Order: sequence, then structure tokens, then C-alpha cells
Amino acid sequence: AQPDPHFHMDIRKNPANSGLFAQSEVTLHANLILNTGVRYDYYTTFGGTVSPRLALIYSPRERTSFKVMHGYAYRAPNLYEMYYTDYRMQRNPGLKPERIRTTEARIEQYLDPRLRLSGSFYFNKLTELIDLPAVPSDELSMFTNVGRMRALGWELELEAKNIYGVDGRIGYAVQKATDRNSLEQLTNSPRHIAQLVLSFPVLHRRCQGGVNMRYVSSRKSLGGRTAGGYFLSNLALTYAGILPNLDFSSGLY
Repeated sequence: AQPDPHFHMDIRKNPANSGLFAQSEVTLHANLILNTGVRYDYYTTFGGTVSPRLALIYSPRERTSFKVMHGYAYRAPNLYEMYYTDYRMQRNPGLKPERIRTTEARIEQYLDPRLRLSGSFYFNKLTELIDLPAVPSDELSMFTNVGRMRALGWELELEAKNIYGVDGRIGYAVQKATDRNSLEQLTNSPRHIAQLVLSFPVLHRRCQGGVNMRYVSSRKSLGGRTAGGYFLSNLALTYAGILPNLDFSSGLY
């Protein structure tokens, strides 16, 4: 058979990027720290971008800390989004990076040297999101910077370290992500997420068991319907040194 001489995409590019960052930590008081940072990245595809960050950390007691963080980040468009073309799509080499502005307040409390409780509240704004908007059937579509979204949420987590040989973490998060223009809920964005992770000895100190459970609530689908929530449970067993230089592990998913 002769090779097909037609190509959907033939990109001959050598994109490159470089970055420079700086960070500074200043002790404003015996229990108050200011952490600042900035990063500059340059891409040959779209140019330069600056991402500043800062955090204020207050520790009124040895086992208690409050953190307020604010920062900017981005996601660079990839070659597929910029240059892919076929009979339905056209390329868009002028794509700009997606940008996000994050604000988070967090508290951490050690109930015991091996037991930590934390909670956080966050608010994110996303702009220039890259999407493939719908177009009439007789026109070519292309990836464009059209999205503006925001997410508001909070989460709680309890983490244990080596309590009777058990390490574990349990967390619960609630969020609401909406389109900033239509105020509609985003697709594939669950409102509730819960997770439990445990690692514990089984009969012998060299034999460790593991449990990972995760619950994700229902979410809106692309078709405007609702995809039901689901629950996942993974089990693992590891035996270290069953023979010299030989370990055994198994899992059930």
C-alpha cells in the first residue's frame, strides 16, 4: 500500500521557553513572616509573562498557624491548540496563555505532634481560558481565548503520622465553579469531594496495608444533563524483604 500523502497537521517549529524567579522571606515579627516571590517566563510562541506571589504567615502559638496567600499563575497554550488543522479546524498561532488569580486563607492546628487539623477557604478567578466554541457547520472552528470563570470553595483535612503505626489523611472539600459571563455551573465540576487515605501494618512490621477511598458528587455534563456521583475504593498490600532483594506487592482497584 502506498503511504497517504495528505496530512492533518505538519508542524515544523522549535518552540523554546526560559524562566527566571526570585523569592524572599522576611521576618516582620517573632511570629509573623512575609514570603514574596515573582517569576518571569518567556515563550517564543507568545512572549513573556510575569507571575507574582505573596504569603503572610502568622503563628500565635507553636502548634497554630494562619496563612493568607495571593498569587497569579498561567498555562501556556500547547502546539495542538495553536497549530492543529484539518477540514473542520483552523490554526490560531496568536493564542494567549490561560491565567488564574488565586486567594486563599488557611489555618493549621496541631492537636498533637502527630495529628494535624487544617482548613482553608479559597477564591479563584480564571481568564483567557482556551476553548473550542461552537460555530455554524459551514465555518471552520479554532481554539480561542474566550473563557472567564471563577471558583469558590473550602476544605477540611485531618492528617495523622505514625499513630500506633498508622499514617492517614481524611479530607472533605466543597466548591462552586461558574462561568463569569453566564453564571452557569461549569461542566465536569463536582460540588463535593471526600477522600480517605490510610497506611497501616498488617501482622508484621514489614507488611503494610493501604486503603484509598474517594467520593465525587454528581456534576453537569456537556450535554446539559447530570452525571451521577461515584465512589472508588483501592486496596494495596506490600511486603518488604520477603526474600533478600525481593519485595511483594498486590492491589485491588
